[in-house]
Amino acid sequence: MKTTSSGDGLRAGLGSLIAIANNEDTYEQLRTFGRWLIMPLSKRLGWEPAASEELFTTLLRLDTLMLAGSLGVEAVVAEARRRFQQGAIPAEPSNWHLLHNWTQWGCN
Repeated sequence: MKTTSSGDGLRAGLGSLIAIANNEDTYEQLRTFGRWLIMPLSKRLGWEPAASEELFTTLLRLDTLMLAGSLGVEAVVAEARRRFQQGAIPAEPSNWHLLHNWTQWGCN
């Protein structure tokens, strides 16, 4: 059985809306809404897991940080960049899509 988190649904749903935005204003409004929606959760979950954290919370953190970064939440992008530069996020091909996507969204 596949384990998924609610972040999967949120990312897919919001991503679908953003993808079909028919003009720049709608696109930016949806991204702004997405940042508003995801920022409190990304702040609450943070970057570091608690010692007794459940798997669901760990998966939710990963999904939340990925979504927040792709939407351009500045605090998340800055922390990801800092961690990458310090080697805490490995510079390996599996992470390149994140860096590419964040750059594509103007998060550089």
